[in-house]
Amino acid sequence: MRCPYPSSPSFHLLNASFHQKVVESAVGGMLFVDEAYALVKDSKDSFGKEALDTLIKLVEDKRDELVVVLAGYVKATDGN
Repeated sequence: MRCPYPSSPSFHLLNASFHQKVVESAVGGMLFVDEAYALVKDSKDSFGKEALDTLIKLVEDKRDELVVVLAGYVKATDGN
C-alpha cells in the first residue's frame, strides 16, 4: 500500500482506519515516514495531532513486529 506523503494536505484528513491499514502493511518489515515534521503543522493542528496520536498507538501495539523510521530535516523536526 502506498501512503501519501505526510506533507500532502489530505494526509491529516485520513481516518484511523487508513492509518491502521498503513501500519498493518508494514508488519514484518519497516514503516518509513518521510517529512515526519509535516505530520503536525503547529500546536493548533487538531487533524495532525489526531493522525500522530493514532499512528503512535498503532506502532506501540505492533512494536515487536515492525521497524519505524521517521525522517525529516533537523531544523523542521526540532521546532527551530
